[in-house]
Amino acid sequence: PAGGRFAGELSRKLSKARMEHGAALLPDGDVLLAGGRSEPGGAPLATAELIRLEPPAPEQPGDLVHARVEPTVLTLDSGAVIVAGGRDEDGTVVASLERLEAAAKRFVPLLDLPSYENVVAVALPGARVAWLGCDTRSHTCGLTLVLLRGDEPVRVDVALDWQGFVPLGLSTLRAAPLDDGRLLVTGRDPDASMLSRAFVIDLDARTIESLEASRAPSVLAPLADGAIAELDAFGTSLRRLGSFSIYDSPNGNLL
Repeated sequence: PAGGRFAGELSRKLSKARMEHGAALLPDGDVLLAGGRSEPGGAPLATAELIRLEPPAPEQPGDLVHARVEPTVLTLDSGAVIVAGGRDEDGTVVASLERLEAAAKRFVPLLDLPSYENVVAVALPGARVAWLGCDTRSHTCGLTLVLLRGDEPVRVDVALDWQGFVPLGLSTLRAAPLDDGRLLVTGRDPDASMLSRAFVIDLDARTIESLEASRAPSVLAPLADGAIAELDAFGTSLRRLGSFSIYDSPNGNLL
């Protein structure tokens, strides 16, 4: 950052070409790449790779339990590393979690979860994973919490009034944790209007609250100050609890 340049001496080549994979920074400073495909339209990969900028190179992990394209890799506050979701060769959501056993450098299956057309997995405080899905064909949505505090995962299906808020389900589904413990959910109505939607879920009270929506973002990025950056192909919105500002990407103007 001081020189405003990329350090060629720290560059590393991957062991194989990889795209549409999941990635996460691990507690020990390594970066885990998981799944994806090696070329456009290629078969899903079950391989994983650890990257360390400083030598020596880390011991490489074994294969994933399930080959996955675009999986989510989560690092929980307990230090556990979880691979969730993604899609198989047929484009179907892989409705399961697996965990990287750091000492053995291998992945082990944890549990299967409800299957939906669209799924997001989010790391929550307290060594928890939120598995949120919507199906626009059956007009259903659901939320499952997975607690990973002991040896065996505990699954809790959360009852929420989805029909009262999204009777047709949601497309372009995204979610991110908020600083106060609630869950921000964004998406789009899967009908002719395609309206952008935003909600906050209180996991303790089991309630949903509608929010004003700036866009149906492709990426939700929590920031260090508690704000959430919402990004799509047309711009960026900066959301704080109860409000948001809309930025126009090409010229950086605040609208």
